Amino acid sequence: MQKIESKYIRVNCYYKGIRVNLYFVRMGKCKTWHLLLTTDLTLNFIKLMEIYQIRWSIEVFFKESKQYLHLSGCQSNTFYAQIADMTISMMQHIMLNHFKRVNYQQKFGGLLEAISCELVELDLVSRLIELLWEFADLFCSIYGIDFTEFLQGLMRNEETMLRIQKLLIEKVLPKAA
Repeated sequence: MQKIESKYIRVNCYYKGIRVNLYFVRMGKCKTWHLLLTTDLTLNFIKLMEIYQIRWSIEVFFKESKQYLHLSGCQSNTFYAQIADMTISMMQHIMLNHFKRVNYQQKFGGLLEAISCELVELDLVSRLIELLWEFADLFCSIYGIDFTEFLQGLMRNEETMLRIQKLLIEKVLPKAA
């Protein structure tokens, strides 16, 4: 671990009947003091700071995940959906962090912010496509056409599929990429 440039004052005292150590810490050239409290009376200052750094990285992880990856944004009531949402957010964070370390030396938040904008655009595109299919289904039901047969007819028609592909490539995908 790198040397910690700081000044600290340790105070042994009681808080609500529990013996604690208070560490008043001033980091580097900063003029403000911060307070760290521990009930583990055997911790020295260096060990306390190591534990605090780990704790701080966890706090940063949750802040970035909530802000950029929409952790805790799942609106489902089911336990398994909540677990799946959290797992996906954590996997995204791990993959993005790995990508950042391998390819760039930039702050993680900046990378997440850029990717978050792309995800919003992709989400918008997928919602628009879903809306298009719902309109097609609505029109099919109004005119008495079986939606599945309609889709199969579209897919069988090579010219129509090429036109759809061209529309996606020219109009939708460049904006999302």
